[in-house]
Amino acid sequence: MEGSAEGYQRLLPGQGRLFEEFFALYSGSMPQRELKARDQIEAMLHRPDYEFLLVTSDRGVIGYSVSYLAEGEPCSLLEYMAIHGASQSTGVGGRLLAKLIERAEARGSPWMLMEVASERDGAQDGPARSRREQFYRRHGCLRIDALAYLLPLPGDGPPPAMDLLVHPPEAGGVMRKADLRRWLEALFVGAYGCRSDDRRIAEMLASVEDPVVLV
Repeated sequence: MEGSAEGYQRLLPGQGRLFEEFFALYSGSMPQRELKARDQIEAMLHRPDYEFLLVTSDRGVIGYSVSYLAEGEPCSLLEYMAIHGASQSTGVGGRLLAKLIERAEARGSPWMLMEVASERDGAQDGPARSRREQFYRRHGCLRIDALAYLLPLPGDGPPPAMDLLVHPPEAGGVMRKADLRRWLEALFVGAYGCRSDDRRIAEMLASVEDPVVLV
């Protein structure tokens, strides 16, 4: 990043050029099954419970995050985050994640959740998945133990195997199961348009003890 001033700014409706740069990076950084259509992303920009944060330099948009802010709950979901290939392994992603943690704590949502591809299914990209999880762990994130996260994606076929990580507000290895249930319901309803009594929530929680262990 030498010679390039790095900055952060929210993406708002009506910012045509910035949106196009963001959407090009978004479209190329996510598995096809996990992508939302352009009109869905544009609609999310108008919602007060979503925040789009861009990382910019003199080369334009070099990174982004999309966070869902659960109303009435002290948690948020880091739904998407990616860094342009030319800026990877330069510390941009770590600085963006630190910024997001700081912003979450400032707005009273200190429990930040993130969905990450799991190594449980023995996928060929296992090493890349492991590096991604270690990236989050270096910033204090922990995995919710015994929770095989079911990503509520539309379409046919099984969703990818996922783990749910959390950045707790302070050091500690547990959380309340009742809180986890409410937060899952909030994510399924607000971020994915599912019902709060979606059967997958109970299915995920069936193997989780109370208190919930974070590892």
